[in-house]
Amino acid sequence: MIRFPFLGTRVDGDPFQYLLLSMEGDRTEIAIYDWFVNKERLELEESIHLHIPNTNGILGKVDSFSSCGTAKCVTYTIIQETTIGPAPVAVSGQKDDLIQLIKDSFLLKCGVKIYMTHLGAYFSRITDYSPKAYSNFKSLLFPDIEKKIKENVEQLRELHGKLLNNVEEILAIINLDELREVMESEINLTLFDIFFTESKLAPHSGLKEVIKCKDKGLYSLYLNSIKNLERRLYSNYNLIVLIYSTLITPSTQV
Repeated sequence: MIRFPFLGTRVDGDPFQYLLLSMEGDRTEIAIYDWFVNKERLELEESIHLHIPNTNGILGKVDSFSSCGTAKCVTYTIIQETTIGPAPVAVSGQKDDLIQLIKDSFLLKCGVKIYMTHLGAYFSRITDYSPKAYSNFKSLLFPDIEKKIKENVEQLRELHGKLLNNVEEILAIINLDELREVMESEINLTLFDIFFTESKLAPHSGLKEVIKCKDKGLYSLYLNSIKNLERRLYSNYNLIVLIYSTLITPSTQV
């Protein structure tokens, strides 16, 4: 079977591409190639989520890594800590499953859009910016994020429509690189941290810390809700990749 890269995430939700090499017991081997569009250098003991299809998702720590040599990649050994995320989805690996996963992803991205709207309004009540300063800040940051989310929602809607009307051409219609870009997060937590520093954000100390907490009100609730939806999007994407790989392999055989 032809293998395509999956999406994993760091603890703060930042995604990266990886190739699944093997799974044995609590050890998972992955590779990150230099030619991946979204590649990351993982650190020892760093916690990551692999969103592996047909599992509950694997949350583990980087135990070791090594260079692939001429292949220009780095392989990592991940030691599983726990399984988290949505339960395995029962699929038959057919084209109908791809259509349903795209529809589900469209609905998940709609959820991100809704939570982002609420989050923008809530920010104005938890910062000590003046109304004018906050208005200036919001006009610099939020429009681009909201525009990108809206564009990705529409792309998923259009893709679902195309697939429904052209079932036999599904494999030709789906572009995994373009789909990955649509599924990935539009929200850069580091960029938000630049604006919401300890002196301007009360009573929290930064988005990447707040995202790990569950007891800090609506602020944490909205962020965690968005990131949970994004994790489900990554699980959907990886399952789409797996089904796509299964379906396209026979057509490449001579």
